[in-house]
This record gives sequence, structure tokens and C-alpha cells, in this order.
Amino acid sequence: MKEEIDAAGFGTVVHESIRILYAEIADRNRGVISRKDLEMLISSGRSEALLRDVFIGYHYRGRKHTSLEGRNIIVFRVMLKYLDKIIRTDAGIAPFTLVSVEQTYRRNLEINVGERNMVVRLGGKIDRVDRVGETLRVIDYKTGDARMGFSSVESLFDSSLGSRNGAALQTLFYAWLTAPEFPAENVMPGLYIMKALYGEHFDPALTMGSYNQRQRVESFSRLEDEYVSRLKGAVVSMFDPGHPFAQTKNELICRYCDFSAICNRAVID
Repeated sequence: MKEEIDAAGFGTVVHESIRILYAEIADRNRGVISRKDLEMLISSGRSEALLRDVFIGYHYRGRKHTSLEGRNIIVFRVMLKYLDKIIRTDAGIAPFTLVSVEQTYRRNLEINVGERNMVVRLGGKIDRVDRVGETLRVIDYKTGDARMGFSSVESLFDSSLGSRNGAALQTLFYAWLTAPEFPAENVMPGLYIMKALYGEHFDPALTMGSYNQRQRVESFSRLEDEYVSRLKGAVVSMFDPGHPFAQTKNELICRYCDFSAICNRAVID
């Protein structure tokens, strides 16, 4: 057991707390989250009590008579501020319908590898799917560094780029996973980035284009054809025996790779 909770644990605890809190409200109101519900949640102290239980249950494996100590107290306070900010942000757009929280979605992808036709089963656990007005939002929470903007769909799949927007790539993938479940709805991929939540006019929508001409990605459908085409290309390269696995040319990636020692790649200090 680590003495202090790590970055992965930070995200897990916050996500699980949101899931439980919102599920409690949704179960009472047939999926609807109202502003009144969220305001009552803020003032009730329920968030702090639950977050503490989830923190102890995750980090201390549920040991009884355990209390937060040292730097974990500071981490807990940061988690609580983030949790409170999410709830207050959602209160500003309520009412909305909670469709799913921390639910796994799966979808088949048909690819051609040489003369072979293959069906690859892809999936992922999505932090949150909700419906605000006429828009179905696919939301991914990011407690670390992440960006809303990306220049093009092509750039998301270009492994040679040192600043590829992985958060946008992931959220668009989630939008693709959910699209068949809601064929008649406008699906908007979005990010709840911790730092961005404190902006004056927070908007979870991704933006695409050059820095001075970026536009909101209000619907995944306008990007779907190109995204699927490039996704197929990436998956085909994994299954194609004629496409060898090779070390990345971008050595900055090796800085964070758990397997850099195995492939004998010299890591940049």
C-alpha cells in the first residue's frame, strides 16, 4: 500500500464519488437531475462524507478506524473542491437527464487486413452520458492536464506529433461507441477538465481548427466518417503482419512509458 494516493487513484476516487452521488438523485427522480437537487447536495455535507468513505475504501482497502493523515489530507481537500466545482457547474445547466455513469459501451469495427475481413470488438467505460436539452453529451472527466482543442482529426492519429491531443481522441472514440445506442440524437463529445472548470465561461465542447479559427464540435456526426476511416487504419496496422511493430521516433513518449527499460530505449531526463 502506498502511503499517499497517486494520480490514478485521485481520478478513480473522484469519479466513483460522482457516480454514487448522481445515481442517488437519478434513482429518486427517474433520471432527472434538477438544480434544486444539486443545491441541496452542496449544502447537505453529503459530498464530503461520501468522498471520505470512497477515499478510505479505495486507498486503505476499507480498513476500519482509519483516518486521513499527512499529505492525503491535502489531496482530499483538493478532491473535495473539484467535486464541489463539478456539482456547481452542473447546477448551472440543470435540469438534465442522466443517461449513464461509469457504464461500459461496446461496438464492432469491421476492417480488411489484406484479403481477410475481420470484426474487432472495441469498448470502453464512459464517465458520463447525459442529455441537456436536445443534445446528448458524452463527457469524460480529466483531473490532470488536458486540452479542449485540436487542429484536425488527422492530427489525433499522427503518432509523430509530440503534442497529440489524447483526451480529444479518447472522447471522440466514446462518442463513436455511443452513437448506435442513440441513432436519432445529436451526440456531443465533451471534457470536464479540472482547471478549465474554473474558467469564467466554461464550455465542455471540444474545439477543432487553427488557433484563431477553432469551432465547437457540437455534433460527432460531422466528424464520424473521417474519424472511423482513421480509426480503421490504426487498428489494421495492429493486425497486419506486414506492418512491423517499431519503436516510436518521438522519444518524449518514452519518458512516461512503463516498458522503456524492456525495449532499451534511452529515456530523456
